[in-house]
Amino acid sequence: SVVLYWDDIMELVFFLVVSLLRSALRCSLQREKEMANTDYLTKVPNRRYFHEFAEMELHRSIRYKHPLSVIYLDIDNFKTVNDTMGHSAGNTLLRLVADTFVNNIRSTDIVARLGGDEFALLLPESGPESAINAIHKALHSLKEVMKNDWPVTFSIGMVTFLHPPATVDAMLKRADDLMYSVKASGKGAIRHEVVGDEPGLFSCSHELR
Repeated sequence: SVVLYWDDIMELVFFLVVSLLRSALRCSLQREKEMANTDYLTKVPNRRYFHEFAEMELHRSIRYKHPLSVIYLDIDNFKTVNDTMGHSAGNTLLRLVADTFVNNIRSTDIVARLGGDEFALLLPESGPESAINAIHKALHSLKEVMKNDWPVTFSIGMVTFLHPPATVDAMLKRADDLMYSVKASGKGAIRHEVVGDEPGLFSCSHELR
């Protein structure tokens, strides 16, 4: 009977050890996945995760014919902040921008740092009016956070797709091109374009400050 009890105890111990190891492995894999998808500095999603998320939403938008808005943002005069205030201040600025967006978008939206001082937002099921409202809300909060302390503005390209293109890269390029057109014409503004490729839809562009 002692041997039988001992065998039962050892089986229980073995089961508990295996369960703990499996749990630790799952946690480790989850942490590695999160690290691979997260920008180390700002803790928002990185370019890789943004692309995966946008791919999923793009397919959903095409399937159900729902609008989709993409925003590309660049911090004006960021190099000046690094040169005059130091890279630590530049890092603080990037975190402030990321946190402000996180606090001012819907749970269904996403903000990601694409690299350097460039950020992108994806607003699923957002038509022209809701996209404008969203960026104005976020930009108002940004200006309040930046006021007096940070000598920066923001150049923003925003595209609302009533009928989106076939790839995420095509969506991002259109918003990126708009953002650079803002840079070239004086910085510190939002240029918004509404795009539709089907009969009866339209394409137009306007600037907001």
